[in-house]
Amino acid sequence: MGRKAWLGVKFEAAEGGLRVADLAPFGPAAALGLEKGALLLEINGKPVSEASAASAVLQELKPGAPLALTIGPRAKDGKGQKLPAAFALPRPADEALSAGWQ
Repeated sequence: MGRKAWLGVKFEAAEGGLRVADLAPFGPAAALGLEKGALLLEINGKPVSEASAASAVLQELKPGAPLALTIGPRAKDGKGQKLPAAFALPRPADEALSAGWQ
């Protein structure tokens, strides 16, 4: 079985999306500029209002696949902000490093 993609994020439920509770400093989300406390709305254009939805999207991604995150909404226009595109990274082989992270 191949390795799955991951973001390196721990989420909390929030109205309209998922609040970033913590970031792995070595994870792809941190590299994209996602910050603790941000509201994640979409992964690759798919809404993520529950952690299970985020997990389902990530399960579909293979390492090296395009990865786009939408956060927000911005106060001035109510629209989400798309972070620069990146590529999904594989979950670390060391389970101690990746335990509990999406």
